[in-house]
Amino acid sequence: MSNRRLRRSSSATVIDRAKDGDEQAFGLLFRENHAILVRYAGGLGTRNPEDVVSQVWFEVARSIGSFEGDESNFRGWIFTICRRRVIDAHRTRSRRPETPVAEPAAPHPSPPADEELDAADRAVELMASLPQAQAEVIMLRVIAGLSVEEVAELTDRRPGTVRVLAHRGLRQLAKLLQAPAELWAVAEITDDGADIIPLPTTAPQSS
Repeated sequence: MSNRRLRRSSSATVIDRAKDGDEQAFGLLFRENHAILVRYAGGLGTRNPEDVVSQVWFEVARSIGSFEGDESNFRGWIFTICRRRVIDAHRTRSRRPETPVAEPAAPHPSPPADEELDAADRAVELMASLPQAQAEVIMLRVIAGLSVEEVAELTDRRPGTVRVLAHRGLRQLAKLLQAPAELWAVAEITDDGADIIPLPTTAPQSS
């Protein structure tokens, strides 16, 4: 049995155990997926992504007993829930505009953001500069690891539209690659723009 099949089999077993009420199995699913859900929610402009994702896990815990599918289906399911909660959070925020409050000046300058965030977080920050549709598609493909078809279903778009959005977004990101070299470890634009594929963890050397 290949490593990939073994991993999928193991993941399916964990999901089945979580469905049966195994708290340790549910905790494993939480640890494997929580950070990417937070990155996704934050990348969509959610002010309090941790709060939104906590609501996601509450719903997952309540409904996992009726979940049917494998690891890929599970990932698509939790990101669908997260997307709905993000939309709800944006709607609530638009109905309740906040009054800006001046914050006290920090006694010491804050360290640069890139010293506090890992490569994936910096990539998400960079994606936030894109139009939201492009940013969401790239995050779902690269960070969530969903297929084009899964992203299309989740976002209610055609697969061809998903590919076009990813292609355009990555073309825009490519212009910024001089600074965030770690993005080369995240994605590449193929010649025909049809898909996103992983790259080595080091940026290419300039000639």
